[in-house]
Amino acid sequence: MPHPGIFVSNVRCSGDFAGVFEHDGSHAYFYLYDLTREQGSKAVRFVRIPGLPVGLREKDVEVEWDDDQATVGLFVGRKFYAAFAVGCAHDLRDGRKADDDAPLRTAAAIGGGNP
Repeated sequence: MPHPGIFVSNVRCSGDFAGVFEHDGSHAYFYLYDLTREQGSKAVRFVRIPGLPVGLREKDVEVEWDDDQATVGLFVGRKFYAAFAVGCAHDLRDGRKADDDAPLRTAAAIGGGNP
């Protein structure tokens, strides 16, 4: 039976950025969306998420912002997988090149999960 796909997102309180998880049954990605951009150019960062558990369900996936609304993280089954810091995306918005590794943070930066 084909996997129905999973889509989980969480928009920052100010409404300008969102963390988005997408799994099509074969591949999974975590995106940072800049919602102020035009359609088709909203994804400013992404990372492929390998090694997800077999039988993954939407209820197993959480996309959460930290208390400062500066970092968004992906948790699957309460395990930390990835995070983006919004400050790095602002560099892209201003036309500057951001360090490709800069948006990645540890679980401690989000306040949960297992590193």
